[in-house]
Amino acid sequence: MKTTLEQEKENRAIENDVTFYEIGCGGSLIPMVIQDENTEEITEVLFCESISGGANELDNMPRELSLTKLKIIDGELHTFTSTYTIKP
Repeated sequence: MKTTLEQEKENRAIENDVTFYEIGCGGSLIPMVIQDENTEEITEVLFCESISGGANELDNMPRELSLTKLKIIDGELHTFTSTYTIKP
């Protein structure tokens, strides 16, 4: 679907003058950081390891996305990984 920078700003209720790049950075949910409300310590982070592109796209969108979560459980750091694939 075609759009404009102005339309994207309106859709996201952005009033100030931002760039195309800043929309992606400011609106991204990844990386996600979880902080303990009481201690303010970071207990969990989720980030994208890789996003497919080029020949591995479907309808101009990445076909695969690999995520990693680092999480502190009972004082120990654990890692979780998963790859998500969109199928036609």
